[in-house]
Amino acid sequence: LRIYPVLIVAMIISAVAALIDGTLYDRFLLSEALGNLFAFQDISGLKPGVSIHPFLGNSPLWSLSYEIVFYVLFPAVFAAWNFMPRLTSHFVGLICCTAYAYYLFIPNHFGLVLSYFILWWVGACAAAFFLSEKRNRSTIMVPAGWLMGMVFLSTAAFLKYEYAGLGVFPMLMFRHFSVALAILVLAFIIPFRGFAAKLVPASRSLTFASSITYGIYAFHYPIMIQPETTESYQAIFVAFVFTVFIAWAIDRKLCSFLKKRVLGRNIIKPK
Repeated sequence: LRIYPVLIVAMIISAVAALIDGTLYDRFLLSEALGNLFAFQDISGLKPGVSIHPFLGNSPLWSLSYEIVFYVLFPAVFAAWNFMPRLTSHFVGLICCTAYAYYLFIPNHFGLVLSYFILWWVGACAAAFFLSEKRNRSTIMVPAGWLMGMVFLSTAAFLKYEYAGLGVFPMLMFRHFSVALAILVLAFIIPFRGFAAKLVPASRSLTFASSITYGIYAFHYPIMIQPETTESYQAIFVAFVFTVFIAWAIDRKLCSFLKKRVLGRNIIKPK
């Protein structure tokens, strides 16, 4: 309900854009369309082990394969964490590090996706730690330790693979894991609770923006970047306004409507 309405519309927009520029017949692949729907897509130019590309060149769709897998895994992991928090975090860290070690020897899409789950889990544990009145340091220290292990693993990757650029494997993964660890360290140094309190007056606009950013992310490339007609500043502005409108209509309105109809209960709206 969160991912697929926007994903399907993004694929339709990509197809329409390809139809307009006359490349749909040459570029359309059924395997690519199905691969995007079943979370197999990624960008092969940045990492090995990729077999399915983002649908019709809509590059931002690469990350949705990670999102879908994370959404599927998270409820079961969170349920286990409620009963066995330390053991669950150790298990998640072990699985993620093992998945990345396996990926280094046999590059494959789901090995990489599974290894990235540690980033989501550390974020969830950090939220649990900072929001809890009784802060148990093991809540965040255990997953942070495994994240540090992932940084070491991504560093060891340079022993097997040559440096190919800042945004390319193996540097890309090292960058992601090390930056996440750095942000986590900063969270314990900077008084984020006080900083967040200062943002409360701006929460209404921030909440609205967050409700359409996924739509903007998924729609902007075929509307604003790919068409040759958006080379002028005026055309880019019109394309941006259209992108925001479509994001509002699909990401905010349609998704809320579907949640209410399918789940059969009122969804809490941001105040």
